[in-house]
Amino acid sequence: MRGYIQSWSLQEVSVLVNYVITVDVGTTTTKAILFDEEGNVVRTSTCENNISRPETNAAEHYPEELWRNVVKCVKSATRGVGSKVTGLCLSTYMHGLMAMDNRGKVVLNVMTHLDLRAAGMEKLLRDKEREIYERTGCPPIFVYPLIKMLWLRHRRRDLLNRIRYYMFLKDYLIMRLIGKPYVDYGIASGTQLFNINDLKWDDLALEIAEVEEEQLAVPVEGAKELDTIRDHVAKEMGLEKGVILVPGTFDGAAQSIGLAAFETRLALNLGSTAVLRALTKEPILDQDPRMRIFAYYAADGHWAVGGALNNGGSLLRWLRDTIARVEEAVSKMTGESAYDYMMKMASKVPPGSDGLLFFPFLAGERFPFRDPHARGTIIGLKYSHSRHHIFRAALEGIGYLLRVIKEALEENGIKVEEIACGGGGARSKLWLRIISDILKAPLIKCSIDEEASNLGLFCILLRVLDGSRSLKAIARGLCRDLHRIAPCKESSAIYEHYYRIFVKIYEDLRSAFTFMAKQQL
Repeated sequence: MRGYIQSWSLQEVSVLVNYVITVDVGTTTTKAILFDEEGNVVRTSTCENNISRPETNAAEHYPEELWRNVVKCVKSATRGVGSKVTGLCLSTYMHGLMAMDNRGKVVLNVMTHLDLRAAGMEKLLRDKEREIYERTGCPPIFVYPLIKMLWLRHRRRDLLNRIRYYMFLKDYLIMRLIGKPYVDYGIASGTQLFNINDLKWDDLALEIAEVEEEQLAVPVEGAKELDTIRDHVAKEMGLEKGVILVPGTFDGAAQSIGLAAFETRLALNLGSTAVLRALTKEPILDQDPRMRIFAYYAADGHWAVGGALNNGGSLLRWLRDTIARVEEAVSKMTGESAYDYMMKMASKVPPGSDGLLFFPFLAGERFPFRDPHARGTIIGLKYSHSRHHIFRAALEGIGYLLRVIKEALEENGIKVEEIACGGGGARSKLWLRIISDILKAPLIKCSIDEEASNLGLFCILLRVLDGSRSLKAIARGLCRDLHRIAPCKESSAIYEHYYRIFVKIYEDLRSAFTFMAKQQL
């Protein structure tokens, strides 16, 4: 249903206490959560973000629609206590690019990170890709706004004369809130245009994009009070005058903060994609020429370092809709989730899936193997295997790729003692068990895993409002661990064997993937 809003309360609201509101604008939903002063979730409101596909490989958001969703969600989440809301903090997804003309009219909708039209343009940076990586923390991948700008210059020159300003969604929303465009360091650091060493727009990247600094928003620290929300906007949202705006950060960094993933505790997001991140006190780059990890600014002097898979929960959705039709039918009869039934069947298969390997590259891959030509591949299929082996092998395939990212982080000096999990995939105890055994690291299930991004925004707000406590201390005081999954030595030994085989076979498959791409298959 288009534009739906869901809202629910977890505890009684009171007009005797103050509240803050956090807003997370994701690819598919906008979520606003009202917190009380103690960090308790009071009310949640979500709204669907519709993706437009006006041409092949396009995946756009209409900026005005996203803005309306922000207004609706805030108004719904704060109803009845709008006068007691003191602050708002915001996160959005990364790598979006939009453009406006000199009158402030949108001439390019938000090209999201799902937009594939710029694929291949990253090759234009081949001679400078290491230098750009060391300056911006962004490996040579086509999802970044710099590459999208090159695509516009080479494929959509009809738009260039109309473009006066480039934006990355967060700055557009901030402009609507306070009247001026600013972008936090976190979002800026995911554009491939931002210098991570001096926290300014990078001269070389701007030169490559043929963009002037005046065409971009002013970068600011996301963990500081920026301004107050304009009076008429506050009224539209059901708030009073004087609500402060804290810019926040990008959604992934907010999630890592909400999961208290500091120092040797990492964060794992099992959403549509899968992402493994560490929060560090400085940007850490991969010394390996493969540039297997990113380094983005998080907030308050912390950096988010890690790698993101193209394929995560989206792979399970594909399995459900194609191979698991029987499980889906059973789930409709029993009321049990199709995913839960798939997990139940996968749990009957032993670790290693009896020699079946699933390379989960249905959407190519960006980390840890930068391979847009990679294809989903099943190796080792025999008559003795069932679709349940395929279910488990797919879960294990994601785990093997996360292991490659973990090893890349460790090779660059990041110690991993435990991993806190968030996202919808964290509901599956089996998947967490498999990943723990493959990574040989304890996995932590947290009480607020699916709202971790909003909790991270609350932590940033509290850091601004109460400067006496560090961001790390605030997050650790609010994130409550539910249970810990320790790796099983026997299963880890089995997975160690198959992991080495998985990596070796992938290297052998690369030439086949490239050949298929040349044949336009």
